[in-house]
Amino acid sequence: MSLSVIKKPLRYMLFIAGIIGIFLSDLKADVFDSTLSVRGVGMGGAYTAVVNNADALFYNPAGLSRTGGVYWTIADPNLGIGNATALQELADSSGSTSGSFADTLSGIYGEPVWFGGGAKTAIVFPFFGAAYYQQINFELLLDNPVYPNLNVKVYWDKAVVLGFAFPVVPGFVYGGMNVRRVSRMGADTSFTGSTLSNLDADAIINQIQNKSLGYGVDLGFNMVIPAPFVKPIFSFVWKNVGTTSYRSEDASISPPSDEEDMILAAAVEVDVPLVTVTPSIEFRGLNKTSEQIGKKIHMGLELDLPLIAVRGGFYQGYYTAGLGLGMGPLNLDLATYAVERGAYPGQHEDRRYVFQLAIDIGVGIGFNLFDDSKAGPGASPPASSSRFRKLKVRR
Repeated sequence: MSLSVIKKPLRYMLFIAGIIGIFLSDLKADVFDSTLSVRGVGMGGAYTAVVNNADALFYNPAGLSRTGGVYWTIADPNLGIGNATALQELADSSGSTSGSFADTLSGIYGEPVWFGGGAKTAIVFPFFGAAYYQQINFELLLDNPVYPNLNVKVYWDKAVVLGFAFPVVPGFVYGGMNVRRVSRMGADTSFTGSTLSNLDADAIINQIQNKSLGYGVDLGFNMVIPAPFVKPIFSFVWKNVGTTSYRSEDASISPPSDEEDMILAAAVEVDVPLVTVTPSIEFRGLNKTSEQIGKKIHMGLELDLPLIAVRGGFYQGYYTAGLGLGMGPLNLDLATYAVERGAYPGQHEDRRYVFQLAIDIGVGIGFNLFDDSKAGPGASPPASSSRFRKLKVRR
């Protein structure tokens, strides 16, 4: 592939105007990435113990034990944006000279810029699932008034994920494992001094077009306490066991790695006619002693009603809110959340907005279309169609 062919999609990566055309065809604190759903974002990211559908391939592999049938997510394109004004300024200056581009950067000093987008297709069975996804994440921040520094983190992932679950104590404790192969293009880099003053869009593109390959593993365990109307669930997940590193074709450039993360989570599903109430909580970063505790706690609540689901929560000390709409095989999710850019909650808020449109079909465990009445212990239909459960949007 020629450099001119590569530059075009990479330029669109950097500037929001082209992202839909590509895919619908510290910076590490981001809740929205290739592994997470907008439903989970609306619940404050406290989704590890709740997940029971294809999202288990990214959140918690033990959640595959709770799938009550065979379901195919045909596509679920997603898009997120933060600081739209600054993004528009960057898009307007994408073809400008280095001097005017540097002026644009100075105009958004101290304002974090982010967007992300992509899509996946997945199929899940009881205790097994597989998915293919592509995802772009782009983050930019110009800071340090004494010696200006432009931090740029970009990655474009193409990946295959396989997952399975198994009973440890049938009907009570389940385990699971996910394995993925990720092809990543991108870099986590900085520009300072004279390099920054002469910077243009092509200079950034030249830094991020290296390709790399990585393999990752996640482990998960669920303890499900069966009871009528109320179902407590406790989870432990170890994501990116040993850290998922990427081997680049250019050994001098180190693409961003995915750090390992240990998570404890709990949720309670209260299921009564016409509504399911699901409060949830999780504690992330059990293995990260240097991170402030307020940034590790996530809480969420979902009210699952006929045709609509309302969600809220707290992530890194800031509120989250979400809405789900069920339209047969089409399901729309909207959410807002904030990332903490400082060392502790309440210091520097970076608010973002995301949406996801899922198209999926399936059959229940008894092979009656959209009927989950024969699901086994701890099993639930996926949280992706209002028709799968009493017309409720999510479970």
